[in-house]
Order: sequence, then C-alpha cells, then structure tokens
Amino acid sequence: MKGPLAMRRVALMFGALCAILAIWFLALRPAVLTIAVGPSNSTQAAFVATVAKLLRETRQPFRFRILTAEGTEDSSKLLDARRVDLALLRSDDLTSKDARSIVIAHRRSIILVTRKEAKIGSLREIAGKRIAIANGDADSLLPLIERIMGHYDVATDDLEIEELPHAAIPAAFAAGRFDAVILVANPGAKIARQLLADITGKHEIEIEITGAPAHEALAVRFQELHTQEVKEGVFGGNPARPHEDLDTVAISYEIVAGSRMPEQTATELTKALMEMRTRLRSAQSNTFAIETPLMW
Repeated sequence: MKGPLAMRRVALMFGALCAILAIWFLALRPAVLTIAVGPSNSTQAAFVATVAKLLRETRQPFRFRILTAEGTEDSSKLLDARRVDLALLRSDDLTSKDARSIVIAHRRSIILVTRKEAKIGSLREIAGKRIAIANGDADSLLPLIERIMGHYDVATDDLEIEELPHAAIPAAFAAGRFDAVILVANPGAKIARQLLADITGKHEIEIEITGAPAHEALAVRFQELHTQEVKEGVFGGNPARPHEDLDTVAISYEIVAGSRMPEQTATELTKALMEMRTRLRSAQSNTFAIETPLMW
C-alpha cells in the first residue's frame, strides 16, 4: 500500500507545483491592452506606436495592441462601445461618456496670427473677418473655436471660418483670402514654426501673434482647456516670433481608459508610462511626451 500511496502523494505534489508555476507564469505575463488612435499617418499614431515599442523593450507589465481609428471622435466611440481598453483622445472631444485620464501626452495652444494691416487686436475682434483654422487632423477644430468665441459673446453666425491643412495656409494667406489664421498647435512643434516662417519669410507678410483673452476664465469655464504660456521667440525668426510672452489656453491629447478598468491597473499603467519618459524623449522627434493629468 505504501507504494501506491507514495505515488499519489508525488502526483499531488507535482500537480500543486504545476498549478503554482501556472499562476506564477500568468502573473508575470504582461497584460495586453487594446488602444485606439488615429488617423494612421498622424503624429499621435506615431507616438502610440513608439510607446508600444518601448513597453516591449523595457519589459513593462503591459503591452499595447493598436487599433487604428479615423480620429479622436472615432476612438472615443470605440472606447464607449468597449471595443478597446484605452484611447488617445483630445480633451475638447466631448463625445465620450466613459473616459478617465491616465496620462497627458501632448498640449496644443490656441494662437491667433493676424495680418498687421487687418488691425485685429485679439480673438474678441474676429467677427466679420475672414479666418482660417490650420488643422492637420481628421477631427474638426471648429466646435472648439465656436465655444471659445461664445465666451466672448461672438455668435456663430458672425464668424467666417474655414479649416485648411497647414500646408495650404501660407499661400492662401498670401493670396489675401484670410485676415487671420488660428493655430491650434504645440508651440515647440516644427510645423508651427515652418508655417509662420513661410508666411513672414517666403511671402513677406507682416503679422501679429496673440493668445486668448481671459485665458484663466476660459480654463475655469471649459474644463477641457488648460492655461498655457507661449514664450517669447518660441517660433524663431528675427525679430522674434512672438515678440513677448503670451497667455492663452490649450487643449491636450490624453491616453484615457474606460471606467471599467480597475483602479490598480490604471495606477500601474500610469507608473509604467511615467518610467519611460526619458526613453520616449530620445526615441522620437515630435512634441508628444508623458505627464500626469492635472487632477491626478
């Protein structure tokens, strides 16, 4: 009897060991999270691809499976439909009902560039003027600008605004189609510097650069906006563009999770992403980065 009993004990011990090893393996295996981002050729898509690569290289406890969306609104719908765990969304995208911020990835300031002869002092004075919005994304910036103009009691019907790709702005400006252009851009981004350099250098147009009046009040009223300071000379040039520091507001791009994500998972993911900040800065040339949400 001792032989069979001993064999059963060995079998039980072996089974227990296998179970422990299986649990250990599952505990160590990285969690795979699906993230929506788009469009496919955008800087935000390139940023998420870089983050996914660094998560693998640094052996963080998470992996990203990327689902390409048409833009931030499409990504928001995918998150609300629970087809993805995460999404990279714009803070002014108010369509999502199920988003909690994990990290801020990018900020874009609201900047008004006017022809000097147009004598437009600020955003408050663009009613009845021909205005372009420089937009390189699939999602419209017009609802954002209309909300801001509503704060200044400027009716939508009084606005003459057209969205154009960044590359089309300098020639349209030179042809006299617009009195001013609204940039929604990171001040450190190459595309913003190049656009202003083309307007002032290539086309020799004198310009004025201003921010958003009552920027602190705007950030209080619209929680999707943040106050932002645009530093003197950040756009280069001689004389410096702008010639003084500007106060304005900005929107942000944020990696967000659905409300069903456990608090511990969200905290650990934030920690993993924050640990990669230095590597991320050296791994890409755009102005996307990682910082904790303002209300963290």
